[in-house]
Amino acid sequence: MNNTMNNAMIRGSVVMALVALLAVPAFAQPGGPPHGGMGGPGHGGMRDGHGHPGAKQMRKRIRARLLALRSELLRKDVGLTETRAKKAEGVLARFAKERRTLQRSAHQHTKAVHLLVRSDSNDQAAYRQAVNGMIAAREALASLHGREFAALRKILKPKEQALLLLGLHRLKRRSHRIMAKARKAHMEKKARRMLKQMNKGGR
Repeated sequence: MNNTMNNAMIRGSVVMALVALLAVPAFAQPGGPPHGGMGGPGHGGMRDGHGHPGAKQMRKRIRARLLALRSELLRKDVGLTETRAKKAEGVLARFAKERRTLQRSAHQHTKAVHLLVRSDSNDQAAYRQAVNGMIAAREALASLHGREFAALRKILKPKEQALLLLGLHRLKRRSHRIMAKARKAHMEKKARRMLKQMNKGGR
């Protein structure tokens, strides 16, 4: 594969990764990712409804904040009219169900891989199944994000597409800060709850 093809693939991957930010992450969706987590491996807390009720409320707040940032990006940074911004949001909504299904699948298979590694398992069949599922889900997500961006390009002018991609870089930084802050607040609240229970038990 020559350098031109490699560069094209890298650019395509970057675009798809950026446009994925326009979608609300799985953990912030109603119901959240299965079995808790922040929508990816290595993140604890924020359990899906089966944990503390506060987690569900926190998810709602994060979802509302991310949707507000997305709205601001389309209307202010990209400069879309209300009508055209709603068209763009309609494109994202059209893919939402499929996106959530694939995000959950990727999360489940990634979690399975982590569990196998942490347990030092030598079950090669289990590894094969988990890795194949994780790769398939991620490839399907990449394909979906490509289709999403292709659909967005049909309603956005070239300059608007450029503004969108630049704005997504800023949105990425802001969304990471929001998620990190929410995760920290959730863990601190969980720690206070545990201390309170311990103090009650010691009386």
